[in-house]
Amino acid sequence: MDESGAAVDETVSAISSGLPEVAKDMRMLAALMEDSSGEKLIDATKKLCFAFSDLLNAAEPGTKEPRQNLLSAAGRVGDASRYLLNTIDEGDESQELLLALAKGVANSAAKLVVQAKQCSATVEEPQERETIIQAAAQAALSASELVACAKVVAPTIQNEKCRSELMGATRKVAQSVDGVLSSCNSSSADKGLKGDLQAAAREVSDALNRLLDQIRPVPRVSAHENLQEGAVDTILVATDKIMTSDDSSDMVKQARILAQATAQLIQAIKGEAEKTPDSELQRKLIAAAKVLAEATSKLVEAAKSCASNPQASGSQDLLRQAAVDLREATNMAAGGALQRKSLRRLESSAKNAAAAAAQCIASSQSAAAICDNPTTKDAMSSDCRAVADTIPKLVSAVKSSLQTSDESSQLTLIEATERFLTPSLSLVSTTKNASSFLVDPNASRHLSQCSQKLAVELVELRTALERMKADSGIAQPAKQLETAEYKVREAKEEVIAARKAAVRHELRPLPGDTPQNAIQRLTVSIRKVATCTEQLVDSVGNNDSGQGISAAQGMSSGLSDLIQASRAVAATSGDPMRVLTATEEVLERSSKLLKESGGLLSTPSITPEEKEKEVVPLGRGVQESLLKLQNSIPGQKEVEEAIQSISFTSLSMDRMGQRPRPTKNYGQLQNELQQLATEVDESGVEVVGALGNPQKLGQEAFAFGDKTKKLVERGSELASLHEEVQMREEILLTLKNMCIASSNLLVVAKAISSNPDAPGAKNQLNAAARAVSESLNQLIDACSSAAPGQKECENAVRRIQALKGLLENPSEPINNCSYFDCQQIVVEKSKLLGDSMTGIANHAKEGRLAEFGKSVNSSADAVCGLIESSAQAAYLLGASDPTSVAGRPGLVDIHSINQSAAAIKTACQTLHNSKVTQPQVLSSATLIAQHTSALCTACRTASERTNDPTTKRQFVQMAKEVANATTALVRDIKALDHEESAEKLENVSRATSSLTRSVNSLVQYSSQPEFSAVSAKISNKGRETQEPIVTAGRSVIQGSSFMLQAAKTLAVNPKDPPTWQQLAQHSKHVSDSIKRLVTALREKAPGQKECEMAVDRITELLNQLNQASLSAVSQNLVPRKENTLRGFVENAENSVRTAEEGVERLRHAGRSEAEQLGHEVSSMVSRMEALVANILGVSSNILQTKEQVNILERSKTVLESAHQFIMAAKETGGNPKAISLHQELDLSAQCFQEGLDDLKSSLERISSGAGGFVGSITESIAASMVKLDQQKRSFSPSGGNEGYVDFQTRMVNSAKEIAKLSQDMVSKSTVDPTQLPALSSDVSRLYIQLANDARGAVATTISHENGVRIRCGVQELGRALIDLVRCGGSVQFSPNDAFAQRDLSDANRGVSEKVSEILAALQAGSRGTQACINAASTVSGIIGDLDTTIMFATAGTLHAEGDETFADHRENIIRTAKALVEDTKTLVAGAASTQEQLALAANSAVSTIVQLSEAVKFGAASLGSNNPESQVMLINAVRDVAGALYDLIHSTKSAAGKPTSHPSMLQLKESAKTEMEAEDEGWVTCPSDTDEEILINGMKKL
Repeated sequence: MDESGAAVDETVSAISSGLPEVAKDMRMLAALMEDSSGEKLIDATKKLCFAFSDLLNAAEPGTKEPRQNLLSAAGRVGDASRYLLNTIDEGDESQELLLALAKGVANSAAKLVVQAKQCSATVEEPQERETIIQAAAQAALSASELVACAKVVAPTIQNEKCRSELMGATRKVAQSVDGVLSSCNSSSADKGLKGDLQAAAREVSDALNRLLDQIRPVPRVSAHENLQEGAVDTILVATDKIMTSDDSSDMVKQARILAQATAQLIQAIKGEAEKTPDSELQRKLIAAAKVLAEATSKLVEAAKSCASNPQASGSQDLLRQAAVDLREATNMAAGGALQRKSLRRLESSAKNAAAAAAQCIASSQSAAAICDNPTTKDAMSSDCRAVADTIPKLVSAVKSSLQTSDESSQLTLIEATERFLTPSLSLVSTTKNASSFLVDPNASRHLSQCSQKLAVELVELRTALERMKADSGIAQPAKQLETAEYKVREAKEEVIAARKAAVRHELRPLPGDTPQNAIQRLTVSIRKVATCTEQLVDSVGNNDSGQGISAAQGMSSGLSDLIQASRAVAATSGDPMRVLTATEEVLERSSKLLKESGGLLSTPSITPEEKEKEVVPLGRGVQESLLKLQNSIPGQKEVEEAIQSISFTSLSMDRMGQRPRPTKNYGQLQNELQQLATEVDESGVEVVGALGNPQKLGQEAFAFGDKTKKLVERGSELASLHEEVQMREEILLTLKNMCIASSNLLVVAKAISSNPDAPGAKNQLNAAARAVSESLNQLIDACSSAAPGQKECENAVRRIQALKGLLENPSEPINNCSYFDCQQIVVEKSKLLGDSMTGIANHAKEGRLAEFGKSVNSSADAVCGLIESSAQAAYLLGASDPTSVAGRPGLVDIHSINQSAAAIKTACQTLHNSKVTQPQVLSSATLIAQHTSALCTACRTASERTNDPTTKRQFVQMAKEVANATTALVRDIKALDHEESAEKLENVSRATSSLTRSVNSLVQYSSQPEFSAVSAKISNKGRETQEPIVTAGRSVIQGSSFMLQAAKTLAVNPKDPPTWQQLAQHSKHVSDSIKRLVTALREKAPGQKECEMAVDRITELLNQLNQASLSAVSQNLVPRKENTLRGFVENAENSVRTAEEGVERLRHAGRSEAEQLGHEVSSMVSRMEALVANILGVSSNILQTKEQVNILERSKTVLESAHQFIMAAKETGGNPKAISLHQELDLSAQCFQEGLDDLKSSLERISSGAGGFVGSITESIAASMVKLDQQKRSFSPSGGNEGYVDFQTRMVNSAKEIAKLSQDMVSKSTVDPTQLPALSSDVSRLYIQLANDARGAVATTISHENGVRIRCGVQELGRALIDLVRCGGSVQFSPNDAFAQRDLSDANRGVSEKVSEILAALQAGSRGTQACINAASTVSGIIGDLDTTIMFATAGTLHAEGDETFADHRENIIRTAKALVEDTKTLVAGAASTQEQLALAANSAVSTIVQLSEAVKFGAASLGSNNPESQVMLINAVRDVAGALYDLIHSTKSAAGKPTSHPSMLQLKESAKTEMEAEDEGWVTCPSDTDEEILINGMKKL
């Protein structure tokens, strides 16, 4: 039991937060049980609560009850837990066996105590007798603690932490037994009693061994499989060491180990082959053993060669390659063993992560009651619900995998794990942010620890998941898709059962199901299934098995969600049969698609065209059934009918000639048209406002469609009165565009009504509504014959009024402008509006109505730009409030994609019109080209940001499809331009349809939640901050509308004084509103208020430290007792660590993200408050005055630098254009970081003296592990100036140093354990550096697989280092504990293995750079050899062998030199290629230079020793070539892996270009008389 106050507080917080959740879950389970089982469960839960109550009372500080009462209370908690689990049938017999064994240990210990007392009776020395009695009492107490611990952890003994606690208790018993033996042996001389005592001790040891055997997890594999897995592990470790070693003797030693391990593995495989009855499997096993034996034989030969030539790099390379080949053969031969190991790891990680998530949820819900930020509380509650929904499926998948371990259960586990990870990561982020808003420090610390623990478990879970995916990739596509299809068929039974329940009127909604929630879930599921269906169809057509398996699994997962959501919709709607019938059809068609796709992917003999012909109709059938299901959602059918009505009305315009001539005249129709246009515009606003009510949306959509239909009829009648064909066609075209815009509004409203939380939903809807207004304006322009200036004013008013929605609760970003960009745009637009208002008045007064119309349009443009920027600024301002939840950027800019898609669709609709004019064709083609280019750019950006290969490949493929469709359309348009015909018009129509489908697919795929940005959640306080801007913007809209209406009257009657007065009043109103808007934007700049408050608070904290410093100097500093010194130090170190994490974020916010400045400053101040509170606690509990003053002074330095840092951030304000202030901000951030480093070093020194170094160091390592999974998209390594090689070099040095320090800890543990804290601190520092460099290496490596391997290796090393530090702490407190020494040695072995894996992964990612290093070494040897040859030539002793002449070597030299030129080009290009290509280029260049040097040496010798000058000149030429190649190889190595814009890459390209040009000139134009001179000059040019 840890008596630390912080530990007790944490434990109490965990119990108090977790117990209510247990009670709530048990109450729900009891309600679902039948008979009296529910009452038994409630009774068991009450007993558990009472038991915990007794335990808390017994553990209350200051209690005078004996310790035995506390142990008894803990035992009763264990008894109640077992009774509760047995009630719900979760108990098993192993728990009872565990308790029996623990009691057996206690009984044996009791006998030992009796024997010890008998020994003490024979001891005459009182002190020695007392020593024996105390040792016996300690043994009895340790045994009692063991029994109590066993009772508590027995129900959850499968948990690793529970096993660790119980094993720790057994260790205490063993130590106490040793203490009894030691005291008795040194004090008693009675050999008989000593013999009995030793017998009793052996009995205790035997009982402990039996208990330990029960505690250790029982493997689910046979001894044969264990042997196989052990051999595989040995092979993997040994091959890693061979690939990373440069010592020939060590490589040969590892090869010997490899040979022994492969021999064991071959025997195991042959034994398995003999036992299996399956002849096919037997044949495969024997073949695998044969391949493995051949690889082993090659390894042995390579090892012999390396042993005989230890200095030869070529022998080492051959041995490394043999090791790689053996590793691949092992993976093929023992795939089952690797997969079982990965599966067990994934199961264990999933269980631990689920437990950590449940604990974090309980802590979050307990902390919600004391959270003073409502927005954060809501976000935390939402994330808790999302995670809680995934935990049962994850636990169920783990249980299924434990029971069966077949491929289906493995896929289910992988799927459940992936579904669990995403919401859990969001919960970690939310809870970490929420901890700063809790008023209770204990609850805040407990929530932070739960969040950190969950984050670490998620790291381990993700690593295990990726390893499992890599090892399970051996399955056949047909089997994978068959499993997915089987799941779909199983799920269909659920729909049938729900349909039967609906027929009986017994279908009831489940707890938490609401109509809106159910509709939203169903829509998301439909979108996911549709996307996966498209991917599956594409993968079958491309014969891509990997993508096909991924798409099938995603489709199966989406259908599972779809079933649950459709049941919820059916249960909450009035017509459940329609939804369930449509769902059943979706499942039927999906099952057929999966079945056929599996067969096609497994049949390579079928051509891709035939596969596509078979699978495309099936995919189209699934999409059609999904559309039916979408339309069956309440409210969707009515909207769909309205859309179809508008489409039918649009088509009916083509039959205008069949209608009778209208009876009304042109003026009457025009007035009706204008009135209907106003009604359609107002009805569109009603559609937008009805989104929250599906039933009302259906009604409004019907009304909107009806009014649109009437408007089209009046417009068609009016067009029929025009005699001029061109005018009639223009009116009909504007009517069709208006129908398209109206239909698009309903389509968007339909999509958003079922998913109102979709990213960019509000902006998309407002844009669709504005498009309707724009199309109505175009229609009025085409049909109007009013006086000049009238229609311009009406259109401008409509445009401005359509912007009202942007200022209604601005909760989404409008564009990508920053706050200061918006400020500048508002000022510019206000000036433009002022000029336009002046122009309106002047032109109206002078009667220049054409210029009047232009001024009106200009004013409308100015107001629109001004309002859009105001809405964006209001959003950023609301998001910047500390009480709001900050948003995060997405992988794609969905707003830009939607805008481009809408523009492309509109242009395609124009091209679809058979009566489109030539200018319209060209304009539409230009618009399509612009926006498709924007879409392709967005896809390229998304593929560069993501590290997921499937996502990267999908975005690239969609960009290709859009680009190809655009190319085909442009080609058909050009053909149509040359010669217009019906066939070519049909080709254009088909091309536009193809482009529209490609764009729709891209939009659908990009709209997935994981790709989209998350908008900030604006709090009530944030909305109050927005109010001045929003109010001023609304006033601008109102005033400008009234002003334009007055201007409309003046255009007709410019001599009316009252109208002039109205114009002046409204103009003044607009001007005043703009002034208020500009003032609000300047005064409400984001983060400024928070910075001022932060500065004041920092000053107050500095005053507190000054007062404490004065008290310390005068030795009057009163110790604080609410925590221990160790607890204060750990809390202070945690505050320093979180402050370090915020330095870069605050600096970045100060430079370019004004909306984040308030959040980061407030967060930093809260960390400083916690830091000061704990520093005061630390200093007050330190005895030395000098140390007190030192820690306080360093803390003051931190606060002073924080003050300077925040002031610098306030000055920059997040303005990216304030470049002159950025340098000061960077300098202040650096000073603040240095102050934190100094304070951290002081705290680490105090921590090691207080015995608390373990907790702080492990938390630092865990935080670095978590960072590896965070912000991968935004990671920018050192401004982009460092490449993979730079990170690799530092990582290699750090990893090797970590391994050395780990070994030092083992050696110091027996000699000087006091050195362990310092060594642990150094290990932590190096690991933090290693993890930071690993992020850069992962971001810059070309191979995704290698990046995953590096990240997983570094995270696994972090796990091993945490174990090492904990074992080091145990050794420091118990230097003579043999168990602790052994654990430390085992932990060191684990660290060494993980370091080897990291080094192997780093080398695997740099084969090219390694080849360059080897090549440079070889070329250096060639240069040395040529220098020796020049010495012989100078001395006149270089002779030819035989009667050779230079002509015999000339062609060979020229041919080899030209080959070297090509190799040089390839080498330069290899710097920007993959590592494999670079390695090939380097090896080829080296091989060629070797041949060239040999050819030149022979050629020089053939010149004869009587011509030494020519010999030396010729050899010097090839030496210069070798020297240039040496420099070029080094340059290529330095540039490898770096971006094309990097200086070293640009320098390499420029120098290579110059060399190539000079080389070409040398070989082609060099004038000389002899071949020798030509060659020499050519060499010099090279």
